[in-house]
Amino acid sequence: MAVEGSTEQRSLARTFNEMTGRVKRLLRVQQDFVADASHQLRTPLTGLRLRLEGLGERFRGDPEVDAEVAAAMRACSSAGKETAKEASNPVQVDG
Repeated sequence: MAVEGSTEQRSLARTFNEMTGRVKRLLRVQQDFVADASHQLRTPLTGLRLRLEGLGERFRGDPEVDAEVAAAMRACSSAGKETAKEASNPVQVDG
């Protein structure tokens, strides 16, 4: 962006433009971090969910196992939703 005006105005404009650039970079880093953290948390949950489904198939018909597997699947689903919710919330960056 072209900077015009008095010496003081140009200096202030350059400083403001630099600050804007730093804020943009910080927001990009924050978004990348949150996306990576969200992915890292979801991956183990998906693996756990697949293992639970396998156990459910293996012991199908046993009411106690069916109930435990269903409860664990609900917990995984809830944790996944919470992870997705947290990933969509901005994280405060102290600077």
